[in-house]
Amino acid sequence: MLESKELFNRILKAKNLTIYRLSKISGIPKSTLSDLASGNTSIYKASLKTISKLSLALECSVEDLLEGNIFIEESLKDLPPFLVSSIEKMIEAWRHIELNDGYTLWDCDYCELQSEINIAEVEGLITSQRAWELREKYLKISRGEII
Repeated sequence: MLESKELFNRILKAKNLTIYRLSKISGIPKSTLSDLASGNTSIYKASLKTISKLSLALECSVEDLLEGNIFIEESLKDLPPFLVSSIEKMIEAWRHIELNDGYTLWDCDYCELQSEINIAEVEGLITSQRAWELREKYLKISRGEII
């Protein structure tokens, strides 16, 4: 799961927006958006009013906004569906961890994604380089680490 700050900044980048422009489009004060961009305020703990205004301005659902589906579809469109499904579960697991809400199956999601990446790599559905990109991004590991 992406940190709130990373999620918000990737949304800005994906939509080619500045904080100033998003403020004008959404009616949300620049200071509020700056707090989201800097990580001082978590997008996952923002008010319903702020989230609603953001989703309207970005032309997406609240769910897609909070799950990062605004930009994730583009970056995953080259992957097999079974792998995309596992990545989505892992993103959700990271969100639970960030919220510290007692979610107990994150380790299962982690192992499932690692297995799915390995299968896709061995079957030649993704390159080794792409497999490591996915491991680094969604499992937060890098080459040389013991799993």
